[in-house]
Amino acid sequence: MVEKFDLRSIHQVSEALGFRTQEFRRIGFRGEDLMRPLGDFLAGRLDLCLLHRRVRARAQIFSCPEYRSSSACRPELCEALSLLWLILDPRAPLVPEKLPGYLDPVLAALAGRKPVPFHGVLKRILEDLGVFHFISLALDLSSATGRRRPPWSDLALLYHAPTLPANSNGGSGKKGSCNGSGPSNGKTGPHEEDGLALVWFIPLSVTIRTFYQQIRRRLGQVSSDGDRLGAGNCQVARLTERHPWLPVAEYRPAYFLDPRGFAEVVLDVPRLSRQEVAFAVRAFALLNAARAASLDGEPIELYPSCRSAQ
Repeated sequence: MVEKFDLRSIHQVSEALGFRTQEFRRIGFRGEDLMRPLGDFLAGRLDLCLLHRRVRARAQIFSCPEYRSSSACRPELCEALSLLWLILDPRAPLVPEKLPGYLDPVLAALAGRKPVPFHGVLKRILEDLGVFHFISLALDLSSATGRRRPPWSDLALLYHAPTLPANSNGGSGKKGSCNGSGPSNGKTGPHEEDGLALVWFIPLSVTIRTFYQQIRRRLGQVSSDGDRLGAGNCQVARLTERHPWLPVAEYRPAYFLDPRGFAEVVLDVPRLSRQEVAFAVRAFALLNAARAASLDGEPIELYPSCRSAQ
């Protein structure tokens, strides 16, 4: 019955029934509940669509805020569900033959009662993609509106390029055969996939340095001189070592990775425009060995152009 509900319905049911910790304990959520279908899929005893449905059914219940706020919550299993949901999204542009390489580490971590290696699996996924299509969120990048631009932007990774020809069949791919299980219930036409309907997840954000320092101070995560900006996980040295031609002097960036592997690019500039955000996308793409990238439907030049002298 749970599989027939969407996430909002499960949330409404838990609110209406007044689920408390003891109710969630009765429902139960154990590592074996994820290990069993993962093991069956990897052994060839369960097909991909059935695995997706089983993970989705658990995510609908155990991703709701009522469970996460209860003392019965097991954060490590919620983290595993989040990673599995990203991997098993039927519209994700992943090669089915590579799925075992992403799922094996998750199963091994669950079997060993260890945290799932979210960062390592995400890194492998990103490096395998090769092409990134981003849209900017909460930021007007056009200079024509005259509106004040916010000092930050989230960059959402899309299932595929946002501009589609009229005769395209949209984002239906090899994994899109799980009818009714995707975010658009099988509707993948170009007119039904505008804007946020194309978003897979948000692996990147960009902000200006002064705003970043203000937020860290408010959260008590930085001293008055902003020393966290020099934290050891900054990736700029790796970037400049591999790509010495990047214009880092122009933006004086910091590039941080959170525990999941999501990136935050901090630029020492007075404001954000498309040029600055495009630099962040370029840095992200190069660090993840991409061949190509786009921002809001426009290509980003990743490597220096080689123009022959006329």
